Amino acid sequence: MQKVVESVEIPIWIKEAIGRESVDMSTGFFAIEDFIGKNNLNKKFESHFGFKPLSNWLNFTIYTGVSNEFKWHNEKGKGVGDKVGNHNGNNVTIIWISGSEEHGGGLSYLDNDNMILKQPFKENKKITIGSDILHMVEVYSSFDKIRISLNTTWNE
Repeated sequence: MQKVVESVEIPIWIKEAIGRESVDMSTGFFAIEDFIGKNNLNKKFESHFGFKPLSNWLNFTIYTGVSNEFKWHNEKGKGVGDKVGNHNGNNVTIIWISGSEEHGGGLSYLDNDNMILKQPFKENKKITIGSDILHMVEVYSSFDKIRISLNTTWNE
């Protein structure tokens, strides 16, 4: 799948579910696995976004003075670091919910010709790429505003 970037309205039920979460930002990063399932949002999510998530995780990032970039990886288990998972699905969609657009945190990825392309962070954007495409998340440098993204894998 080629990259698809769309503006998207974040439904109030996602924002309310995020508001109920307790997160520890002492390390600058916090993730909640199966956020959609734990909050019983599967049917609403599928109806609103048009696909059924196979795996999903909600990421919270803030700058603590330590680099928080997420190095090159894909959702099929290829990459660096112990946080890389092997997820089902041939697509990955990242929904950028909130954060400071002036403080980085964008997505870099390789296209079919192995050229590095960049998608700057912007609230209310939905980015979809193939789950086998190598990508990285750039450093997010805001000390004040938490960057929140909802990541999902799915099949066409």
